[in-house]
Amino acid sequence: AIPHNIKYAVTAGIGLFIAFMGMQKCHMVVADGHHLVKFVEFAGLSDYNTMSTILCILGLVLIAVLHYKHVHGAILIGKILVIIAAIPLGLYHHGEINLFAYDFGAILPTAFKMDFTGFLSHGGSLGMAGGLIAAGAIVITLCIMDVFETMSTVIATDHILDHKVHHDETNEKIKKTLEADAIATVVGSSMGVTTVSTFVESTAMAVEGGRTGLSGVVTSFLFILAIFIAPFASVIPSAATATTLIITGVFMMSVVKQINFHDVEEGLPAFFTMAFIPLTYSLINGISLGLVTHTFICIFSGRAKEVKKGTYLMTLLFVLMFIFM
Repeated sequence: AIPHNIKYAVTAGIGLFIAFMGMQKCHMVVADGHHLVKFVEFAGLSDYNTMSTILCILGLVLIAVLHYKHVHGAILIGKILVIIAAIPLGLYHHGEINLFAYDFGAILPTAFKMDFTGFLSHGGSLGMAGGLIAAGAIVITLCIMDVFETMSTVIATDHILDHKVHHDETNEKIKKTLEADAIATVVGSSMGVTTVSTFVESTAMAVEGGRTGLSGVVTSFLFILAIFIAPFASVIPSAATATTLIITGVFMMSVVKQINFHDVEEGLPAFFTMAFIPLTYSLINGISLGLVTHTFICIFSGRAKEVKKGTYLMTLLFVLMFIFM
C-alpha cells in the first residue's frame, strides 16, 4: 500500500532527522531567533561549542577516510579517538560513575499493570465509544510509525548490502523482521517501557560486515553487558555521540538515488516526506503529508486506478488526523 518513492523518502528523512539531532548534540547548529537555527559562531578555542564542533567534524573526516580505506570498525575507531581527544580539552561530561546506579526494581510498578479506565475517562460526551475511538487512533498512529521506522531501517540496511539478497528471500526476511519487531513492541509496552523498535543503528552493523542473524544475536548479548557499562556513557562527550548519529544519517541518505526527482509526480511527495520529518520533528507528519500529496496527484492526473486501496485508506486516515488532531 506504500509507494516505493515514499518508502525510500521515509528512510532518507529519518537519516536527515538523525543527522540533524547529531548536529544539535555537538552544538554544530544552535537556535536562532531569526532563522530558527544557524551554524555555530566560532568564538575561539576556549569556547565549548566551537571546540565540540571542530572535534566532531574532524571525527567525521577520520571515519570517512577509514571507511574509504575499508577499515573495519571505522565508526568505533573514530568515536574512540574523538573521546580520547576530548578528555584533555575538557569536553567530556563531568559526573560520578556508579556501575550499580540502576534500580532494576523500578519497573515492577508498571510491568503488566494495564489500566483500561481511560476508555471511560477520555471519551468525553461520547463515553466509552469516544474512548475507544481515541484509543484506536492512538494505536493506529503508533502502528504506522513503528512499521515505517522498521521498514526504513530494513530498506537502508538492504541498500548498504547492495541488494545482494534475492528479492523473494528479502520479502520473506522483511516479514520475519516485522514479526519480531511487533512481538518486541507488545512485550515492551506490556512492561511499561518506551516503545521497543528496530534501531536505525543497525545500518552500522551492515557497514562493518554483518550479514547473518548471528550479528543480531551477538548484539543482543552485548546489550545485556551494556546495562552495567551504560553509566560510562554519561561522561562520553557529545562530539563523539554526534559523529555516530551524523554518519548513520549519511548512510541512510544513500537511498535517495532510488527516487526519480526528474518526475515531479514522484519527486514532490518524496520531497515533502523527507523534508517534514526533520523540520517538524515528527515521522508521522512527513509520512502523512507525502502520502496525501501522492494520492491527490494521482487522482487529479487521471491515474486514480494506479493507487492501491490500502493507500486510499491510509490517506483518508491521515486527512482525518489533520482535521481532528
